[in-house]
Amino acid sequence: MMGQTRHAGWAGVLSAFALILAAAPASALEFQTAEENQVLRPRVGDQILRYIEAEQEGLWLDAANGYTALLEEGRLQPFEEATVLQLRGRVFYELEQPLRAVEDWQRAIDLGALGVDADNTLRLNAGQLLIGEADYGGGTHMIETALALGAPLSADIAMRMAQAYGQMEDYASGLPFARQAFDLADNRRQNHYSLLLFYFENLGMEGDQLALIVDMVERWPEEKRYWSRWAALLGRQDRVEEAFNVNVIMYNNGLLSENDELIRLVQYYAFNGYPYRAADIMSREINSGRIEETPDHLRMLASYWRQAREWDRALPVLHRVATTTGFGPDYEALGEALYQRAEYAEAEVMFQQALEQGNIRRPGDTMTLIGNARYEQHDFVGAIDAFERALSWEYSRATAQGWIDFIERRIAIIRRGEELVHVTAIERCEIWLEAERRSVPTDETEFTDDNRRVFELPSECGTYFNRLGERLPDWQGFL
Repeated sequence: MMGQTRHAGWAGVLSAFALILAAAPASALEFQTAEENQVLRPRVGDQILRYIEAEQEGLWLDAANGYTALLEEGRLQPFEEATVLQLRGRVFYELEQPLRAVEDWQRAIDLGALGVDADNTLRLNAGQLLIGEADYGGGTHMIETALALGAPLSADIAMRMAQAYGQMEDYASGLPFARQAFDLADNRRQNHYSLLLFYFENLGMEGDQLALIVDMVERWPEEKRYWSRWAALLGRQDRVEEAFNVNVIMYNNGLLSENDELIRLVQYYAFNGYPYRAADIMSREINSGRIEETPDHLRMLASYWRQAREWDRALPVLHRVATTTGFGPDYEALGEALYQRAEYAEAEVMFQQALEQGNIRRPGDTMTLIGNARYEQHDFVGAIDAFERALSWEYSRATAQGWIDFIERRIAIIRRGEELVHVTAIERCEIWLEAERRSVPTDETEFTDDNRRVFELPSECGTYFNRLGERLPDWQGFL
């Protein structure tokens, strides 16, 4: 009867496990449950079930802490450990900590206890998260490994792989995935055509470009852009109907020259996940004069460089905008870029300038950023002052108070550490003085006129004692 009870309990764990994993969005990550011959011991299964229930209630931190405690016990069998790592990785995913999720899933894979299918599912999940974090090489490697070990290729995975290889400008590797994303799609949308067209264009495959454009024109006859490119490729005239995808091809062939056409081109690149290409083109065309150097266009350029994490290139543009317009939001954007580059003193100045110029949508958040910049400079008192000012706005109050509490705790810890240093030093000096007092004076021993012994103190002890071995006033009663 006991064995039946335990088996039924584990069946419940599996059922709940499957339920919580199935709750993931269809477009997000997928998970595998255990194979039939893999079981958890009742003690472990009961704890896992408790943490799964916490997940169902949205208590993700409680679940993460529970799984961590299980792992730190060190008494899990390989399958149990792999299961817990798989579950904790999912919790980290829900907590928007993708790199910690990837780390857990990689550890689970390394244990080799879940089975090939489950390991492949984790590889696919981890690969997607790495791609989302701009680790395109790591992400594509994880997914390629899963595919090589038998994981099925879905249209969504093929799309992500093609986009990742496009970011790396590895068009030869990305083309097969772009084709598969196109072929596997149940309902082909314009983004499937756009991605494949992007690869054909970069690989110089004009015959394939033409065939695809014809298909696009047939599918979307109302889109002027496809007609325009079809006409250009066929050598026809004046079907001047631009489009984002077609503009990419026209630009590379020197067919785009107007400000609005070029703006649409860079917006296309950015919208489809290629901010670096968007910024590179826009910067070149602003310098050539074909895109007008207006504050709005410069803001757009800076935004693309920031999306591409090219802070060195974004900063001069942001500085030009801020000094040209004098607008508070422009100074705030400059400060945020400086903060990302760990130039905290300069960022603080820009945030303060933003507040002085005004028109800031959420000044409480800007004041919080000043506090963050001061904290990074170890100006704890100044940081607390900024956070206290941020308490004046309701929307920034909770964050500011959290920072105040955190810094005050850190200051207290630092002070306790400093006190411990002094206590230890004074105790060492007391021991040294006691030993010296008990020693027999020599001919070189010095005494005062009233026959009190004078000590040659170690340099450390001179901070706390005078030469007569008496505690200095500042340190009276310290111990």
